[in-house]
Formats: sequence, C-alpha cells, structure tokens
Amino acid sequence: MQILRETLPLTFSLFAAACTSTSTTEVRLTGGHLNVAFAGSRMQRTVDIDLEIRNRDLSDVRVRFFDEAGQSLEMWSGSLPMRGYPVSPDAVRWQLSAGPETDGAVLEEPEGLNDSGMIGLMGMWLLAGGPVEPDPFGQTTHYVVTAHAPERCKAERLLQDLLEAVQRNDSASLPRGVYRIHQLYQTRIEDRNVVCTHVGSAPFVGVAVELNGTPDYVTLDDATLSQDGSIHRAILRIPLTAFHLQGLPGTTLHNQYTMHIQNTGQRRVQVSGGWCTSVL
Repeated sequence: MQILRETLPLTFSLFAAACTSTSTTEVRLTGGHLNVAFAGSRMQRTVDIDLEIRNRDLSDVRVRFFDEAGQSLEMWSGSLPMRGYPVSPDAVRWQLSAGPETDGAVLEEPEGLNDSGMIGLMGMWLLAGGPVEPDPFGQTTHYVVTAHAPERCKAERLLQDLLEAVQRNDSASLPRGVYRIHQLYQTRIEDRNVVCTHVGSAPFVGVAVELNGTPDYVTLDDATLSQDGSIHRAILRIPLTAFHLQGLPGTTLHNQYTMHIQNTGQRRVQVSGGWCTSVL
C-alpha cells in the first residue's frame, strides 16, 4: 500500500550518508500507554516496546516488520515489554496489533467514534504502526487506532480502509465500523516544505513542534484546520531551510524534532526523532 512505503528523497540521499538515528512514539491511552523506541544505525538497530492498558489481557501482541515493497520480513509475538529486539536492516515499517479485550461490549471514550451499530459481540484491537527511521523527508505514515471488530483480520482491514480514505482526503468513503483515531499523521515534501498532516476523530486542542532546539517552531496557531464529516485535520508546513541539510564534505549534520499532539477528550501524543548524516 503506497501510503505506508517509506522512502528518502533523491535530493537528500545524494550528498549524505546516514549515521545513527533514534525515534520514539508515545501515546497515552485511557488507563494506559504505548511507547515504541528505535535506536542505532540501519545495520545495527534495535527496538523497545512498552504497552500497558488497565484491566486488559495483552498477552497476544504481534509486531511485524516490512520492507520497502510492503513484504513482511518477520513477526514477533508474545507479551510485552520488548527490549533490545534486533530489527532487520531491510525493515522500513513496523506494525503492532494487540487484543482483543475479553468483553468487547464495553466502549471507552465513546465520543467521536464512528459508530455504525451494535458492537456487543466485537472485540477491541489496538493497531499501531509507522516508519522505522525518523525520516521527515519521505512520505511516511504513523498511526495508533483502536478498532472494534469480531475478528483480528477484519479489524486490520478496517484500519487499511481508514488509512486509504484519509490519504485520499475522502471522508465520504470512510469505512463503516467502530474505531477511534488516537494518532494518525503523514509527512511529505511539497514546494520546499515538509508538510505534516495530523488526523483525529475529535477537534485539535494542541499541536506543537520543537525543531533543532527551538521550542514551538510551529504550533496550532500556524496550522491549517479543516473538518470532513467526523474527521478533523491539522496541516503544518515546515520549510526545508529549518533543517540542517547542507555542510562541507567530512562534516556531520544533526537534526532533532519533537511533536506534541492532543485532541479534545483524548490523551497527549508525543513523537520524537533524531538522526545524523555525514556529508560525503
């Protein structure tokens, strides 16, 4: 699926070679949290994953890794936390699925859900994923979604339909079902800007980006806000000149960013990343 393919732009990769990178996704859920952290170089990279949700059995957790063609490289399953798990050098994307809850009839945070009917017999899956590298220069997608469905495969199909509809900016074809968007944002290059599109199932009350030591480089006041049906969007544009992309041969460039996002009635989401590049 194209929206989940991670790539580096040619203009960037021509003059720089990657060193080490770190990326962390932290999402505070009702009664719990998800934290995914990658560290290291492409050839020696590891991941730590923590997931805690109150009053839920999370022993059935699966983490998959995919290559640039979207092919599954490997899958880990078991109980979290995961510590120091080695990631394949060919992996560009990860996906986590956990659940279902034992009594799917119980709905948390019902406001803002796209509710199509009875869910008494449905389980609840937490589905999360994103790029392995903290690369703002390729087209990337991060997401954390709770989906209610009778089977895991149907929950994952609901997620895929949701991501495709959001990518098309087409709220009319949003999939029917019961789900909550805890985090969903995409990045792309457009007119010499990194464009970040945040999507939520409730209005945005806070967005802030710290870039290379400058707090609040862009905030909610700088965002373009819109609403399509039950989907809310906040679009931020960061000029490429704000990143350290050019230097003399033999020098090393460093970039760091932290993003804070919050929607009405939901917990804060934080995404951060850092990487260095050696100028050839």
